[in-house]
Amino acid sequence: MRLKLDLDEDNKVGLVRDAYFEAYKKSDAALKKNDYDLALDILYKAIKANEQSDGEPFDRADFYVKCAHIYRLKKNSDLELAALTKAIELRGFDWDYQKRAQTYEERGEHDNAIADYTKAIEKGGYQPESWQWRGEIFLKKNDYDSAIADFIMAVENCSRNLCKGCYEVYSLLGQTYLKKGNARTAMKYLNKAKRLKRAILAKKEMKAIL
Repeated sequence: MRLKLDLDEDNKVGLVRDAYFEAYKKSDAALKKNDYDLALDILYKAIKANEQSDGEPFDRADFYVKCAHIYRLKKNSDLELAALTKAIELRGFDWDYQKRAQTYEERGEHDNAIADYTKAIEKGGYQPESWQWRGEIFLKKNDYDSAIADFIMAVENCSRNLCKGCYEVYSLLGQTYLKKGNARTAMKYLNKAKRLKRAILAKKEMKAIL
């Protein structure tokens, strides 16, 4: 018999896998109508049901991440951070730390953002985005050497050829070396970024032709 999450009765039915997807579906439907409060109500009821039925913690983490997304839409960064922190406590994936780091960065809390990007790097191993985004914060803080080190790691750990991310990082390397007063090295990276951008555009044009 297929169990469902009864959203009309608080916490009377345990959350099972079918109910997990059902809660997601219902919250998505509420979001499409811009009914953020209803979407949050559905998700928090699902979280409570999961807790009471000793459900999978990863499911609760998913719900908290989705709550954080809704709080972002509502422009409530305090509750967004609280929801992401709950997700991290439940599973602590690299992208959970990334999301919280981005929120900290938007709030101007650069040291907290750096700490979370560092955690994301430790958890995920070699995520070029975390290296790049942490490097961008170092650049904002005028810590040029740390920024350069992170940008180089981002490029070295990027597994994709002709990607937009690599182009952005080469540009950032050029800008950082310019700020350091090293014009020769700056031009090397800026020219590399230009060549890569032309190659990316050529690849897109070729795909369009084919």
